[in-house]
Amino acid sequence: MKKKILALVFIVAILAAMVVPSAVMAAGGSSIVSGAMPVGALTQFVVATIGTQTAGTAFTITTITAEDAAGNTVTTFNSTVALTDTGGGAGGTVSPATSGSFTSGVLTNQSVTLTKAGSGVTITATNGSTGVSGSFTVSAGAAAKLQVLMPGETAQQRAVLSVRRAHLRHRPQVLPLQ
Repeated sequence: MKKKILALVFIVAILAAMVVPSAVMAAGGSSIVSGAMPVGALTQFVVATIGTQTAGTAFTITTITAEDAAGNTVTTFNSTVALTDTGGGAGGTVSPATSGSFTSGVLTNQSVTLTKAGSGVTITATNGSTGVSGSFTVSAGAAAKLQVLMPGETAQQRAVLSVRRAHLRHRPQVLPLQ
């Protein structure tokens, strides 16, 4: 009878250790079973906070973590995620579009560049599950080109700009700019 009760107490102790992530102690103070709860399946990605950035300029996302529903790091996730800009930056691109590989469920120091300025911008990480960063602002970068259009003209990628100069006798001359 004592063996059955002792066996039952031992089984209860093991079950309690599965529920409570602390060690269960035997009467003499030694650990019978210890350990944290097992990590579940990947359900989300957590993207670290991102501050204000500049369009066209690379910046670093310090961490993206693969987690289960309880918020535990899924250490078996060693793959990549697709990166997209969402929120106020939607319509631009994230470069690279695919992250580097995670190590034990964590990606550190991922360099990215966004092409579109906006406020309320978020970055989404996706690989079966999804995670979205908090919103941040992407400021416009410095202008790289200037194209002047006259009424009725349309923007062209390689437009030639010409200026008309009135001669002293009001005869216009067209001068191409190089």
